Amino acid sequence: MVIGSGWKKKDKNGKQYLSIVIDIPFLGREYFLLYLNENKSNDSSPDYQVVWIPNRDADKTTKSGDDEEVPF
Repeated sequence: MVIGSGWKKKDKNGKQYLSIVIDIPFLGREYFLLYLNENKSNDSSPDYQVVWIPNRDADKTTKSGDDEEVPF
């Protein structure tokens, strides 16, 4: 069962990330960004970091290829 989707994107500085939309049962649609941890200091540091985008407009739908503002 697929509960979400992700799209490769680039921010205004050319940094690549994944824009992720997950449909969580009983909670609704949630939006996340997944990007490479550029501050990895050792092997036990995470390779990627996930950013939750709270309070997205509930009426807005995300389509593949839509440009969305990255909050950093």
